[in-house]
Amino acid sequence: MIRLKEGKNKRSILDEGFMFIIETNTTDPAVNLAFEEYYLRHAAFDDPILMLWRNEPTVVVGAFQNTYSEVDYDYLRSHNIHLVRRTTGGGAVYHDLGNLCYSFIRLETDLEHLDFHQFLQPVKTALATLGIDAEISGRNDLLVDGRKISGSAARVAGDRVLFHGTLLYSSDLDVLSRVLTVKKEKIVSKGVPSVRSRVTRIADHLLHSLDILEFKQLLLNAFLDPETHSPYEPSEREKQAILALADSKYRNDEWTLGKNPSFNVSYSHRFDKGELTVKLLVHHSRIEHCHFEGDYLGWLDSDEVASALVGVVYSRESVEAVMKRFEESSAGSMSRLDLYFGGLTRNGIVGTIMGEHKQQDE
Repeated sequence: MIRLKEGKNKRSILDEGFMFIIETNTTDPAVNLAFEEYYLRHAAFDDPILMLWRNEPTVVVGAFQNTYSEVDYDYLRSHNIHLVRRTTGGGAVYHDLGNLCYSFIRLETDLEHLDFHQFLQPVKTALATLGIDAEISGRNDLLVDGRKISGSAARVAGDRVLFHGTLLYSSDLDVLSRVLTVKKEKIVSKGVPSVRSRVTRIADHLLHSLDILEFKQLLLNAFLDPETHSPYEPSEREKQAILALADSKYRNDEWTLGKNPSFNVSYSHRFDKGELTVKLLVHHSRIEHCHFEGDYLGWLDSDEVASALVGVVYSRESVEAVMKRFEESSAGSMSRLDLYFGGLTRNGIVGTIMGEHKQQDE
């Protein structure tokens, strides 16, 4: 057992000797996160674990963040980008197949003296063998020429610790900056906002061109001597448990969205038939209070619509389903939605509630 005291005699996790290497063999973000959690909580052996893995285009938010204040939902939906929440803290990050993630899992009973540099140092050393001179920053990031190439975070469960991080190898930086752009409308949240950092790609600093799978193998070779590690093949029982965890937790909105802290939001949009403003209180991703105001020519008080939205998940699909019910309910020759909102369309109302601010055909 490594015990680091007062920052002295620091050692690397690799100094422990034998280590299992686990290949997830998937780019599904829900499954990859389930792999981490399963072996953090249920590994049947005490040896340290290393995983290197990639995700399809995905935004991964920290355990304590508000997804609505971190992600451009319009861009995420239109580009089929996954949204998942991890169990560790820190800021929102964008993954694609040009990003390599690493995960260390090991036993640790001396949390008081745990120093996360023991996990970062081997990554720094491995990058150095490829000619990348990285430095460790105060937030446990890795920097090259003052720009971020890697962020990391950790989680403790029982007597094990998970330390994982990203390696920004050849990701699409335009998508990264676009999907993590927060909307400019008013939003007040109790969540932890991301620290926006200037980033650079590892591939842009290599002397010789490598694809990411070549980079992955060279990195693994630099990490470990063949005599000190062995591949670990999950059993069928373990695989089934991991897939079940991916479905029950990491694909479940109750985890991804339900962990959002409470927040207030106010959105407005002017249509040809009047201005609509909506004010919401959202708690654990469900609408707790709703109020409409504006100069639209409604014939009925919109409080009934506002009341119908209370308790509904704050997602476009759920909000639109409520509005559709009012639209399909008629009062004479007019839909009840027309009576409440003076002819504003369902798409226009839903777009305003969700802060999309797209001009609708009114």
